[in-house]
Amino acid sequence: INQNQTNSFTYVVDKDGVVKLPVLGFFYVKGYTESELERILAEKYAGLFVDPWVSVKVVNRRVFVFKGSNASVLLLDEYPISLIEAIAKTGGLDADAKAYKIRVIRGDVKNPQVHLVDLSSIEGIRKADLSIQPNDIIVVDRKKRVVSDVLRELSPYLGVVTTVTTLIILVRTIGK
Repeated sequence: INQNQTNSFTYVVDKDGVVKLPVLGFFYVKGYTESELERILAEKYAGLFVDPWVSVKVVNRRVFVFKGSNASVLLLDEYPISLIEAIAKTGGLDADAKAYKIRVIRGDVKNPQVHLVDLSSIEGIRKADLSIQPNDIIVVDRKKRVVSDVLRELSPYLGVVTTVTTLIILVRTIGK
């Protein structure tokens, strides 16, 4: 193998934190950082190989972003990232977003930590230096647009009423 060529393999860690590795077999990896796991695996493989080099990279770190009726999953290629970066990578905030009331939900779903963030002012942005962690849920609610929502709901009916009224006026005009 060419020394400049790097071979990489992907191994799936099951929900219990166990991965099946070549030669070592099943190995518990939950709770280790990437650098700790690299060191431990290099030590384990040192008995089998001369000066082994191990590189570990987690490839499924993700954040869930809900903006009104839109939802997206953001893969965290670079880690850590800020809340502002996460929102920007998912398309930013539109005019209907409640930038003053963004929730970051973290931890166990049964007893989560909820962080409220205000991105509508410079002071709020200064305080929003929140680092996003894998599996965080970011929720950006939409402002209520009562008039436009009512008009959108009524527009099909208004169209029918307008058409019928126009038809009646046309028939009366032609009848005279």
